[in-house]
Amino acid sequence: MSQGLREVMRNGTETSMRSARGLRSRGTGRMTYFQVVDLVRHLQKQHRRLREAYRAREAEPRASRQEERTDLLFGYLANREQTVDDLLERLSGGERDGILETWIQNADFSEYDRKVDEMIEDLPRDPQQARSEIAVLDRKLVDLYERLETQVTAPSVRRFLGDLRQRIAERAREHSEFLQQVDDL
Repeated sequence: MSQGLREVMRNGTETSMRSARGLRSRGTGRMTYFQVVDLVRHLQKQHRRLREAYRAREAEPRASRQEERTDLLFGYLANREQTVDDLLERLSGGERDGILETWIQNADFSEYDRKVDEMIEDLPRDPQQARSEIAVLDRKLVDLYERLETQVTAPSVRRFLGDLRQRIAERAREHSEFLQQVDDL
């Protein structure tokens, strides 16, 4: 693992742990209650960690043509993570009719957070493996939004989470199409 990736992993793990503690604002043990704004901020931090890891990986020396394709992929992914971060920022901007202050119960981000940590710790060099790992990460994020969406009863919060889920799923589809193009190079 390169020095840049080690730095992202070390800083990211600390950030992730602080974020998770921040999300435990009500309840005992696990993230029992949290506000929608906490969810958005936590996911933004995870997207930033991924973007930094992808950029660090992209900057590493290339040993083969295959790694050039992988670096192209990681450059694209870094840009995509920035886009998702920007999307979360736009959606969380403003009052949004009190949506961000709404409390949600029984959320568990551990599966998604664990996959982000694994991805950062061991970014694949093979484009096929990278494609597979990133598809799993995308699916875990969409699943997280789906679970949260079904847990809330407030229609405005449900719409907000549904909008996030749809936009993330759309980005994942676009991402899959791009990965197929990279494979065809």
